[in-house]
Amino acid sequence: MEINYILDKEIGYNYLNQKKPFRILRGAPIRVCIGKKKIYFMIPAGFSSDGCSIPKVFRFLLGCPHTPKYVPASIIHDYLIEHPDIVRYDRKTASEIFFNALLKEGVCPVQAVIMFMAVDLWQAVKNYFVEKWV
Repeated sequence: MEINYILDKEIGYNYLNQKKPFRILRGAPIRVCIGKKKIYFMIPAGFSSDGCSIPKVFRFLLGCPHTPKYVPASIIHDYLIEHPDIVRYDRKTASEIFFNALLKEGVCPVQAVIMFMAVDLWQAVKNYFVEKWV
C-alpha cells in the first residue's frame, strides 16, 4: 500500500476545543494506492479531530497521544471513521491506511503494529454495537 499526502502546513491546533483540538486549516488531499485500486479523498477545511486516542495505561509504551508523528495518521483515520463510504465500509482498509500513514510519518514499526492492532480491534468491538463496517 502506498499513501501520499502533505499535511505539514494543513494542521492547526485549537486549544479552546479540548475534545477535538486538531483541525484542518485548508483542504488536505489524500491518495492511497492498494495494488491496482486507488482511493482519492479530500479532508475538508475545518475538520476536527482528537488526535491519537491512547489510553493512559498504554502511554508508557506508545508515548503521548499528541506525539506529532501520530497526528496526521490519526486525523486521516478519524476522517475515514466519519466517512466509511470512502473505503466502502471496509474496516480493515481504514486500519491499514492508518498503519501506513504511521509508517510514512516515521513511527517505529513495532509501535505502528501495536497501534494498528489496537485501532482495528477497537473498531471491530465498536462495530458490534453500531454495525457501520462490513
